[in-house]
Parts: sequence; structure tokens; C-alpha cells
Amino acid sequence: MKLLPHRRLASPRRLLILLCLALSIVLAYYLLSAPAADKAAFVYKETAADKEPTKMLTTVLARPQPVAAVPQSAVKVTDIDCLIEDTEQVACIRRGADVYVPFDYLKRRYELSGGLSEDGRQLHWYASYARLHRPSLPYSPYGAFLHFADYTVERRERVLRVSGRRGVPISRQWDPRGHEYVIQVAQYGLSHFSKASIETETRRRENSNGNNNNNDSDEDSDEFAATRSFGEAATDWTVPDGAQLTELTGNATARVSPPPPPAAQQQRHSTASLLRFNVPADLSRGARLKLARDSPTSSGRTVLRLVDFLSVSAASVTVQMTTNRRGTVRLHYGVGYAEDYRAPGDRSDIYFAIGSPGDGWRTVTRNLRVDLEKAFEDDDDDSEEVAAVGSVDIGAADEDESVAGVEDRQRRNRKSRGRGRGRGRSRRGTRRRPGRGRRRQRNNEGDGGGGNRNRPVAIRRVQWISLRGVGYLGRVEFATAAAARPDFYRAAGDWLVANQNASTGAWPIWARRAIGSRRDRRRLVLQPGWCSAMGQGQAISLLVRLHRHWPDRSDYLAAAVRGLAPFHRDAASDSTAGVAARLFNQFTWYEEYPVPGGLFVLNGFVYSLFGLYDLRQLLTDLTAKQNGSSSSSSQQLIDGASLHSHLANVSRLYSTGMESLKSVIGLFDHGDGTYYDLRHVTNPTEEPRRARWDYHGVHVTQLMALTTLEPDPRLLAALDRWEKYLNGYRVSHN
Repeated sequence: MKLLPHRRLASPRRLLILLCLALSIVLAYYLLSAPAADKAAFVYKETAADKEPTKMLTTVLARPQPVAAVPQSAVKVTDIDCLIEDTEQVACIRRGADVYVPFDYLKRRYELSGGLSEDGRQLHWYASYARLHRPSLPYSPYGAFLHFADYTVERRERVLRVSGRRGVPISRQWDPRGHEYVIQVAQYGLSHFSKASIETETRRRENSNGNNNNNDSDEDSDEFAATRSFGEAATDWTVPDGAQLTELTGNATARVSPPPPPAAQQQRHSTASLLRFNVPADLSRGARLKLARDSPTSSGRTVLRLVDFLSVSAASVTVQMTTNRRGTVRLHYGVGYAEDYRAPGDRSDIYFAIGSPGDGWRTVTRNLRVDLEKAFEDDDDDSEEVAAVGSVDIGAADEDESVAGVEDRQRRNRKSRGRGRGRGRSRRGTRRRPGRGRRRQRNNEGDGGGGNRNRPVAIRRVQWISLRGVGYLGRVEFATAAAARPDFYRAAGDWLVANQNASTGAWPIWARRAIGSRRDRRRLVLQPGWCSAMGQGQAISLLVRLHRHWPDRSDYLAAAVRGLAPFHRDAASDSTAGVAARLFNQFTWYEEYPVPGGLFVLNGFVYSLFGLYDLRQLLTDLTAKQNGSSSSSSQQLIDGASLHSHLANVSRLYSTGMESLKSVIGLFDHGDGTYYDLRHVTNPTEEPRRARWDYHGVHVTQLMALTTLEPDPRLLAALDRWEKYLNGYRVSHN
């Protein structure tokens, strides 16, 4: 027998390889041609124009009965036009029997939210963009207020700045010139009080768990302390020729010369020594405190505190620092400035008026980074375009972040932009007001969205602090925002006491408010001076907490009690002094916007109920304490009435409002969301106003807290449905 050549012995191996290859092709063929189990699938089409993946949603318009499998390569993909409702044409893709509609179109049409994952392999789909704040503890009138610890009110885009004179936010809402808006002021105080309450509770738990027993840890060193003091000794300062800086020790108050204004003589300072400075304005430089290169703003100490500051004649303090956005910047805080301002064309010097010579001894507290951000926003208004950031507030850094922390968070946020805001945010995200580069931010009074720039502000180094004019100073402190929070919420409480109408009990809003669009026939206008149930309620909630925190501040309690008066007055008769309205001539409602006919806004009404509840609980506790006192002189009177009568008053207001809410809560439900108000019920010619998803989220958050106080089945049923609406649930049809 003749042997075959050696190379042909490998032919069975080649046959085996070919057989395996054939089996693989058959298996892949059946896998790829299997019928789809879902009605929708996601594909991505790369266009030649931008080479970016475009999200597409396939909608099965007509799937034929299963037939013999067609090879994958034989499925034809073509571009087609989708005619939506015979009125709108959208570019789509047809792949076999399936038609793919752009996801961006569906987001706009159906108010969806979502976007591609970072690696582009997944599309995240959400029915809403609302953030839900679940309470971790039952609501307490003395602790954190709802979810307000998540807010940083002073950094909202609609806040022009924090007033140098008052220490409270200046709002641009409804008036671009700015005004002191009671709701924004109350929320400013409530947010800082809530943060402080949570921080205190966290430290208490850590201490009780034995996590803070090492007193020699780095955290206890001066480098990591929450507050650092500077400039207490005269030798710390460099004084130019022609200026004087004298250190007063011992009984410093008695040695003050010239004597302080009469308003200041009754106030005490807390420092053991004082610096008296006299620096004429015509000198080229002031008395300067030069700081070491390890900036005091490290470890998040971005709050400047001028402790025991008294101006005798035009005293001012200048802080020079370097930043990540504009190099060297100087913030000037002066007594006697007409207003907060910046000279035209000057990008480096910002001025804040911090009072007048008659203000007396006080501690001036300024968040340097917030002041810088607000000044930089003015420059950003002149830019050609500001990119929208969707649901991620990239510039809204935590107050205590370092430069490295800011930049790290910015990188993380860039990666997480996939989850957008739906139509309510994405389409309007880059819209600019005429003559402005500022993007429109639609966060509401109950939502603490940031509205900040893509590049956050970080202070790299504070170089020096200088003094001018004539005055006194105890010391300079740099503190974390957490350490300075009492100054912030005290400023809000003091503003509420000083700006309440003593005769009506109202906190007037000095901005013109138009209800409805310019095309509405029933466009209603509230003239400056109107009051709001939401403003009254949130102001009372803050004052209750502050009085509990500082029991000796009886003016906080008195102002809260006087704030009940507008709840008794008819809103339609006098919008400057009343907030009460009647729905169906049966249910009492406390109006956020007191217009004739009534709007019956839900979130503002519920906020007013929280204020009434808070005051009811405080008066209940004070009454019980007073009843337990053996002294006959312990009867406390507020505006001539006893605590018992004020308790009965607020209890009636709260019970009446709560019963109204329980009775009409269903009117705000439209089957897959909620209504913002009931204007369409009281006036059938009005279109309904559906609540945007952020407002709907506020409704759900409010009910979550409210049902811990009032577990009524009507409220619980509404809460259950409304929470499911956030995930795309719709009630069944008939």
C-alpha cells in the first residue's frame, strides 16, 4: 500500500475545525434572530456629523407573526420620518418591522428624565427628575426643619448676595433690583439651623459611641480647629506712619475712648482685650495683618468673623486673597458705605456695607466664598454662553470643602450628568434673559437647587487683612461654616423681629407679584406690601426654634405669636394683612398668594401648617412649665394675653387648616402627578397648573413628614399614590 504524504494526515483536524466553525455560525444565527421579548429596546446610531451616540428608543408599531428566521445581515436599516399627531415630523430609524424614535424627543414630549451612562452602554430612564427627601426621624418643632439641611439658600441663583447690613439674603425673585424676601430669609435661617441640629446630633452619637476619646488627635490641634483666631495683639499688625493701633487690656470697655455710641454702651464684648485703630483714609495702606502661607481658609475655614467690632468713624476691613478663578481679589467691608457695590470695570475690588456708625458693638460674620461667588456671577452675566448642568449643581460645593475637594467633586459631577432634568429643566437650561448670560434656574421657594456656575470658587490663600478708619476690634477669626451657623440663623431671626409689622403681625413682601402669564385674561397682580401664609409659617417655624435655643430671647416668641394675626384676616379684603380664604365657602385655606378668588396653592399652605404646629407645641411646653411653677408671678404675658389664650388660638388655626387639607387633598391629584394649585376649580375658565416634578417632590416630602404627626388614612392614601407617580405609576382608567 502506498502511503499518503505526511501533510495530508492533518485533514481530519481541519475538518473538525470547520465543523466547529459551522456550529458556531448556526448558534449565533439563532441567537440573533430570536424574537424580542420586550416591546422596546435601545440602540445607538453614530452620525457622520458629530460622531456622538444618539439615544434612540424602538417602538414596535406592528410586529408580524413569527415566521422563518431571517439572517441578521438581511435586516434592512433605513432612515424614515415619524409624523407625530399629523402635526410634527421627527427623524426616526426603521429596522425591519421596528421603528426607533429618538429618546431626546420622548424626554421633551413626556417629561422623562435620564441619559447615557458614562461608558455609553446603558441608557438610564426616569419618569421624573424630582429628588425625594425621606425623613429619618419623626418631625420635631425643635430640630431640623423637614429636608432644609440639604439647602444652601445663600448660593441659589435667585439670591443676589448676602446683605452686608442685615446678614440675610437679598432676593432677585420678582424684582431684579433685589429685595429682602421673608420666605428666603426664613429658609436661610431654617437651613443653617437644620444643618447645625444634624451636626450636633452626629457629634453626640459619635461621642456616645466612644469615637472621640482621643484628645491628642490631629483634629484637636489648631491646624484642624473649626475656628482660628488672629490679630489679638497689637504686635501682630504692621502699622503705617501716621496711623495708630493701641492694645487695650484688662477692663477694656471702661478704657474705650472716645466712648462708644449710646446704642452700644449697654452691650458687652467677649474679648479680654481690644484693639483701638485710627488709620486716616488718605494713607496709601491701612494697618495690615499679614497671614502665613498656610492660609487660615485651609480645612474649610472660609467664614470671616470680626469679633467685638465697633466703628467710631468710617471703619472698614479689607481682606486680600487669591482665588482659583481670578487671581488676587479684595473684599472690602465698611461702615458708612451707601450700599454693596463694585466699581464699574473693576474686577478685583468688591465692597459690602456692613452698617452705620450707630450700630454699636457686634460681631460681623461673612462667608468669603459666598461673597466671591456672588460677585463672580455678575461677571458671568456678561459671558456669551453658560452651559446648563441638568440635575447636578456643579458649583454648589459644600461650605467646608478645600480646593482639592472642590476640584475632585467637580470631576465626579461631570461624570454623573447623565441623569437630566426632563423637559422642565433641559430645554430651558441654556435660555438666557435678554442682555444676560445667566441661565434660567427654575427652583422654587421649597426647593433648594443651586444654580451655580460650572467652575466653583475656591480660596487658595488669604494674604492679609487691613483696617482703616477709627474703631475697635477684639480679634479676627476664620471659621468653618459649621462653626459660624449660629451667627447665620441668629441674623435671620433678628431680621424677622425687626421687619415685622407690629400692628398686623405680617412680614410684608416688597415686590410686585403677577399671577399668570401676560396673555391670561385673569392675570392677577399683588402690589408690594402683600403677605404670604408660607412666609408667615416658615418665619414662625424659625422663631420657635430660636426661642427654644435661646430662651432668654422673648422677642422671638413674641414675634411668632404676633405672626398668627394674618391667619384670622380675609386675604381678598386686605392682601397686606390677611392670608385666610374659603374654598367652596366651606374649607378654610391659608393662601401663599392672597389674590381675590383664591389660588389655593398646596405647598405654601402645608408650610403654614408646619409653622402653626411648631408654635402650638412650643406654647404647650411653655404652658406646662408655667403650670408646674409654684411662683404666682410666673404668668407670662405676650401682647397682654396669657400663654393659655395664645395656645388656644394657634390650636384652632392648626386644627381648622388640617381638617381642610384632609378633606380636599384628593382635588390635587390628577392621576399621574399633582396640581400646583386649584385655580381651575375656583375658576373653570382657567387651565389647570400641573406641579412640576420638583414641586411634586416637595408635596411628597411634606406629606411624609405631616403623616408622622397626623396619620390620617386620607393623607396616607394620597402619599402612597403620589410617591408611586415619581416612578411612572398612573391610576387605571374606566
